[in-house]
Amino acid sequence: MNVIWCAAFDERVKVTGKGDTGDIITFAREQMKTEEGLNHKFTFSGPVYFDRMKRKGLYSVDVRAIEERVANAGATGVFSERA
Repeated sequence: MNVIWCAAFDERVKVTGKGDTGDIITFAREQMKTEEGLNHKFTFSGPVYFDRMKRKGLYSVDVRAIEERVANAGATGVFSERA
């Protein structure tokens, strides 16, 4: 955990592999252990992960569906500014 996070937030956020944020962290970590994976960039818009998101049904432009998935994961407001 970095110092900025500690100063800004008083509680940790648990990221699971259920949503796209947790999935890209898990996927990238595993891929970077391989020779081929070291040659890729892992971003939401990059072809490697974007194709995976589509295959897993994580990609959507439906705002209501995204809000529902975020709420079901208990992550509503996680990236909101906290006072």
